[in-house]
Amino acid sequence: MTTIEFKGTGTETLTEETVNSKITSESPNDLTVTITGYTVIDSLAFSENGKIKEVIIGNSVAEIKQDAFKMCSNLTSVTFEEQSDLKNMGIGVFLGCTSLKKVNIPDSVEIIGGSVFADCTELNTVTGGNSLLSISTFAFSKCSKLASVNIGSSVTTIGKKAFWLCESLTSVNIPSSVTSINEDAFRQCTNLSSVYIFGNVTELDNTAFKGCNKLKNLHLFQKTYLVLLH
Repeated sequence: MTTIEFKGTGTETLTEETVNSKITSESPNDLTVTITGYTVIDSLAFSENGKIKEVIIGNSVAEIKQDAFKMCSNLTSVTFEEQSDLKNMGIGVFLGCTSLKKVNIPDSVEIIGGSVFADCTELNTVTGGNSLLSISTFAFSKCSKLASVNIGSSVTTIGKKAFWLCESLTSVNIPSSVTSINEDAFRQCTNLSSVYIFGNVTELDNTAFKGCNKLKNLHLFQKTYLVLLH
């Protein structure tokens, strides 16, 4: 496996132009990419790059912009260095990365954009993300093999179609911080059988669990106002 290093000076943005100067049509199809010394990974920087198999993102990166790794079809592994400064992952950052299997979102991350992991059809485990403020619209939609996801204790809102068509989810814990579960949030999670709601959910759209035909157990804790289900 060949490693390509992108080394910034500490305040730079890694651009598509810089990436394309190092990764060309002649590059092998199993690249490991390391990114250090940059604060921002720009929009489309690695988009649709089929050469990359592994990415290691240094702790200096504070923002990954829209579609930065969109449709990197050969990407199987994303690693964030410890003590990451990452705060913001933009819209569609890993959209359509169909070989990506698991992700540990740094606990520094507060914002993830819409469709950030949508259509990652091999993604089965998502951990971390304990500082996220919301699960954005379409964030994990059509992740058909997603069997385990952590909804952190800072999340207040689960957005529209956030987990739509996550057909391998069987159980979900909604922490006490969540007050709103929006339309179609878990729609057609066809194997979802248990949902545990630990907080004061005051807004639950009546389509949030539509098509979850195996959902038999909805466990409510504390004072909860709900609009249910099918």
